[in-house]
Amino acid sequence: IFFRFVESQTTMTLRGAAQILHCAEKVPDITPEAAKLGLGLLNLAAKEIEPSFPLYKYVSKPWQDSPDSGEGKKVCVTGASSFFGTHLVQQLLQRKYQVVAVAGDAEAALKSLPSAENLQLVSAIGEKEVSGAETVFATDVLDAGLLDLLAACSKESSVKKVVVTSSIAASASEAGPMGEWAPETVPQSKAEQSCFEAAQTGSWKLATIQPGLLLGPSLGPNPGEGAQWLASLSDGSHSQVPRGVQALTAAQDAARAHVLVSETEAAEGRFPCVGQVMTYDHICAVIRRAQPSAKVPSELEDKDQEPVVTWKNSRLVDGGLSFCSMVGTIMGCCPAAPAAAASETTTAAAPAEQTNEVTVDPAKEEELKALFDTFDVDGTGFMGKEDFKAFYSDANKTEADAGKLDALLAECKDGGATQISFQEFTRLMLNSPQYR
Repeated sequence: IFFRFVESQTTMTLRGAAQILHCAEKVPDITPEAAKLGLGLLNLAAKEIEPSFPLYKYVSKPWQDSPDSGEGKKVCVTGASSFFGTHLVQQLLQRKYQVVAVAGDAEAALKSLPSAENLQLVSAIGEKEVSGAETVFATDVLDAGLLDLLAACSKESSVKKVVVTSSIAASASEAGPMGEWAPETVPQSKAEQSCFEAAQTGSWKLATIQPGLLLGPSLGPNPGEGAQWLASLSDGSHSQVPRGVQALTAAQDAARAHVLVSETEAAEGRFPCVGQVMTYDHICAVIRRAQPSAKVPSELEDKDQEPVVTWKNSRLVDGGLSFCSMVGTIMGCCPAAPAAAASETTTAAAPAEQTNEVTVDPAKEEELKALFDTFDVDGTGFMGKEDFKAFYSDANKTEADAGKLDALLAECKDGGATQISFQEFTRLMLNSPQYR
């Protein structure tokens, strides 16, 4: 099948060949070795023909988030005392892994996690600790001892994969399994490249997870940089909304991404893991929504905000990972946030009767969607009356009059409405002289 593909790419596409070879693994008359050899050869060809082709989708099944996927399996975690490290340990324990971790100052917090009887705390992780472990998680690509840890993994035959927590700052684009490196002046980029060089000497696979700034509840003594960053936007430190954008990731999503990659045999390389890139204007609007009395700036430092770069996270999404709402995550991090805002990935409510669609410029639509998402707190895809009231009050810097509010809602649907969709919100905004 592979050689037929090479001889005639016009009659058999790369995707078609991958699908056929994937099915071939299940045919009784074809040995697993033959099927894997065909996929291996196709992988080499794909790197030359179409570097971004997600061959791993066909080599293994999409990830199934199983509650007992780690039963009987040993893993090691460095940096477990960090804000993210505690989230990762929590996810691993939930799946019944036998976790060996460096506790640091979070020993009490780690021991209080559910299934902590499967947790072994140590002072450091070296050759002795990684012995018998299938996966080693290193939660900081800038850790000075990381290369020594990789060398220890190379001496232990049980280690099949090393998963390193990096940063989206290390990537310039999502082109191909390895993406495009950011300049070596970016510390995470240089550190990642050193890791991949070290991986050449080992029999294990290396994967790096590249989240944005991590947000979420603190499970230990360390609140994390994300919490400090959010606090700086609501404590009066800024008199104006800064110009710029910020890549954000929910800590629980980043932790689940680590588990997905570790459990997917063929997964290796670099994995962008960004929940959403948001302008500071959008972020401040979300915080104002959660904390009306906080000292959050509303005046723009620069009217022209930086363009939003979208990360598709295609390698993780294709592998089976879903991301929760970053608006909900930010709301959940704010002290006065509604309880519903901190929930996991939400399920959209059944859409109400739809009206005629609105045609809008893509750039304008992205701006409107960001605005809509800010006030769609529960992520259902609809603004309730209270949500819309909060939006109107924030936009006009004055409390919404009940009569005016009902009149605006009535413009969305004949006879008024208790909730409005994004399409209805878009039409309302495009008809607004103030917005235009």
